Amino acid sequence: MHTGDAMLATDSISLAGVARPPATSAADSDAAIGLIRALYDAFGRGDILDVFSTLTQDVVIEQTTELPWGGTWRGMDDAREFFLRLMQRVDSRVEVQEVFAAGSRVIVIGRTRGMARRTGTAFDVRVVHVFELRGGKVSRFETYVDTPAMQAVL
Repeated sequence: MHTGDAMLATDSISLAGVARPPATSAADSDAAIGLIRALYDAFGRGDILDVFSTLTQDVVIEQTTELPWGGTWRGMDDAREFFLRLMQRVDSRVEVQEVFAAGSRVIVIGRTRGMARRTGTAFDVRVVHVFELRGGKVSRFETYVDTPAMQAVL
C-alpha cells in the first residue's frame, strides 16, 4: 500500500460516537485565566491557604523527579508536601510572561526568579506551567522548569 492509499483508507473511518470536548467560550477562558492569575498572586503573597482554595481535593501535581520537590503528588496532603518541599529549598516568585487558555487547560510561560535557600544562589529560570481545570478549580498542575539551570543553583 502506498502512503497515499493509506491516507485514502483513513478517509472512511467513522467518528460517530467519539465524544467532543465541550466548547469553551471567551468568558470561560477569561474566568480560567483569572483563576490562575489569582493563584499566582496568592503564591506571591505567601498565602498558601488561598492557593489551596483553588485546588480540587483530588488535585494531581507533576514535576520532574530530577528536582528535590519533584514527583507525582496526588490529593491535598501530597500537594501540601510538594509546596513544603519547594518552599524549603527555594524562595521564588513566578513572573508570568504569557498566559492563554486551551480548552480546559491554562498554559503559563514565564520565569521563576529567586534564591536557593541552601546555597544562597540567585536564579532566573524559564518555566512552563500547565493547569487543567475542572469545576472552576485546578485539578492538575504540571510544572516544567529548565531543570539543568535549576539544578546548578541548588
